Amino acid sequence: MTIFFGYPVHLIRSIASLKADLSETEECLFETKILLDSITSSSSLSCRELDILSALSKGKTNAQIAAELYISEATVKSHLYRIYKKLGISSREEAIIYFYSKSSQKDNGNSF
Repeated sequence: MTIFFGYPVHLIRSIASLKADLSETEECLFETKILLDSITSSSSLSCRELDILSALSKGKTNAQIAAELYISEATVKSHLYRIYKKLGISSREEAIIYFYSKSSQKDNGNSF
């Protein structure tokens, strides 16, 4: 076992790896927050509806979204219905396209 400053090297590498993972996670969360803030300012979606839309954009099923957000599948369906009505869309695919179109507009520097 190699020791570096009194600590096993594998422990130091593990900590460094966790720090890198944390940095990536923080960056992803920050970007998601900016995107969701932009969508919020351009639509009348509630915070919970944005949570649902974000999870939906990651390809999650209603059951997975419900488990992640500690709500029932019926509540997820209710939120999806309201999202569709507010955005004037009629399917999951259109909701995902909407989410990513807003993302690409943000990346191009356009306002929502």
